[in-house]
Amino acid sequence: MSRFLLAAFLLALPALAIADVPAGESGELQRQIDREFVSRVVGEPEGAPLSGQELESRTHDVGLLLRCPVCQGSSVADSPSATAINMKNEVRDLLSKGYAQEQILSWFEASYGQFVLMQPKAEGLNLLVWVGPGILLLAGLGLVLHQVRKLSSTASSGGTRKVSDASSRSENDASAPSSTSGADAPPSSGTKPHAATPPLPDDPELASWVKSVRELVYGSPDGESTDPKGKS
Repeated sequence: MSRFLLAAFLLALPALAIADVPAGESGELQRQIDREFVSRVVGEPEGAPLSGQELESRTHDVGLLLRCPVCQGSSVADSPSATAINMKNEVRDLLSKGYAQEQILSWFEASYGQFVLMQPKAEGLNLLVWVGPGILLLAGLGLVLHQVRKLSSTASSGGTRKVSDASSRSENDASAPSSTSGADAPPSSGTKPHAATPPLPDDPELASWVKSVRELVYGSPDGESTDPKGKS
């Protein structure tokens, strides 16, 4: 029985030792252990320890760069969840020890993965997130310039064709009078064209009567004037 009590007492010694440590000393010991663990991951602090209003402002700024794991697209600084509050407290604690912003982001990335970063790193497939918009913008500008040049070329060729057609018409109009032959020229105003004599009717009696009328009018049964002036 005495051996059992002795073993129980020995097992309880560590707990009694921690209970005898003052709260401030226990907190310093816990922070020292955390600092050693963080330093093994991201190295020794690279900045100056912060405090007061500057510490709170930097805590909010760094919290905006971290994604809350349990929220839908919210940052640690904006999320009211318990997980986000714990992460914000950890950011504050690391800043108070002098860790730089990049070290803190690397620490959370090592703990939660690259998902925890609101702005993914420009490496691997993440390059598409950074350079993709620029590539699309350049492609759009190239397409617009191509269409503008195409329209300009079409308008230029159309204008040249119109000028060529107008020039051809002008040349044709200028050469038209000179190409007119004498046979196609209209008769002079002093010469009257001689109308052809209509044929006689098929009826013999009517044909005889027509001849008589022509002879009375023209002086000839053929209908042609025997007067030289009339022929002219």
